[in-house]
Amino acid sequence: MNRIEGRRGGRRTARSWVVAGTVLGCTLSLALAVPAGAATDDPTQGGLWYYNAPGLAQVHASGVTGAGITVAVLEGPINPGVPDLVGANLITTESLCDRNGDGVPEPATATTEDAEHATEMAALIVGTGAGVDGQPGVLGVAPGATVRHYAVKDADSAACHLDGRWSTTAAIDQAVADGAQVISISQALTGITQEEFDALARAERAGVVVVAASNNRGGTDLGELASANGVIAVESADVNQQLGPDAVTNPLLTVVAPGEGILGVGWADGAWNQYWLNDGSSCATAWTSGVLALAWSAHPQATGNQMIQALVRTTGQATGQATGEPTRVDDHWGYGTVSVSNLLAVDPTTFPDVNPLLRDTPDAFPAYADIVSSTPDPGQTTAPAQTTKPTTTPGNGGDTPAATTSPLLLIAGGLLVLLIIIAIVIAILLARRRPTGSIDPTAQYRP
Repeated sequence: MNRIEGRRGGRRTARSWVVAGTVLGCTLSLALAVPAGAATDDPTQGGLWYYNAPGLAQVHASGVTGAGITVAVLEGPINPGVPDLVGANLITTESLCDRNGDGVPEPATATTEDAEHATEMAALIVGTGAGVDGQPGVLGVAPGATVRHYAVKDADSAACHLDGRWSTTAAIDQAVADGAQVISISQALTGITQEEFDALARAERAGVVVVAASNNRGGTDLGELASANGVIAVESADVNQQLGPDAVTNPLLTVVAPGEGILGVGWADGAWNQYWLNDGSSCATAWTSGVLALAWSAHPQATGNQMIQALVRTTGQATGQATGEPTRVDDHWGYGTVSVSNLLAVDPTTFPDVNPLLRDTPDAFPAYADIVSSTPDPGQTTAPAQTTKPTTTPGNGGDTPAATTSPLLLIAGGLLVLLIIIAIVIAILLARRRPTGSIDPTAQYRP
């Protein structure tokens, strides 16, 4: 049975969740995946290439499974009863979505197709591979990790409130309180509010890594959530490292990861007994979140900032794996394709404890200052000059300043600030003019 029709585009409202794969689930590519290894001419290996190509079975056999790391998955309702999730480290929390404002949250779990997207994303991270009716199942990238599922939207993909706050705000804050190290959001949320930006800032300030999917609509619109300051924005590619047909081009894109031709469990004719091949940055985001959990479990003492540093320094095209600074490929590929082997080969604690994706610019949200709080500017190599309030001494006619600042010093300081601003503008312009190009086709997702 071919099941391509029926749900393209999702339901849009004035403010809604838009699935990053264009449909609910990564974009549905094929109705039924062939068994893994059954067809020699199937480059997707039955949809399990995302697992086989990077050598994840060998990684897990070495003892690196993601154990001790919690990934928060912000989604719609989920079906924890599918075989690929039964026995997995999955915690389904109470719904944070009160669509109607009646004080009764929408169900966090479901057994209808409304639960497909959340179920597929969770299985990509911690799936057991049990399979349905003898079919090969979804194998999790980090089966030892824990996924905490937070229902933040209803079955119609509409965003919700809970107790006067946006559900996403409540979920991000709750995920931080629950000890999540990674927040995975395989969705594109339009019309993000300051309240939600503030929640993102709190999460990043607490050391949580936020991973978000790019829009799968082509063009240059990365999406508000993926464009948020300090967030890892993920795009999708196939087994041959070809970008998806609706990939975006944007200077804020972070990395590219496996997302085309990915095995997913689906609902059909009232039962969860079908597997599909899915496409889109939704899958790539969940996969990247799982890989981060893997690497973090190998170095639990690393900070969130150091994990992001390690991710962007060890892509298949990276030039600054152990030394130097992270280097972008271009606006199509960001820093390059995520490499499991390269990432696991480095010690993240050797990198700066600074989020390399932060921008201290007026158009960056959340604001830089809200994220770093009292942390020094990442580009600052010396201590800032201390600005002291003039002291006063008592006098006959009132308080008189004991010291004043020389006008010449003020002028010199102003010129210095102007030169710095000019240098920053020139650097940004040069970065945007960097010619685009294809990546090294030999740099595959190999172990």
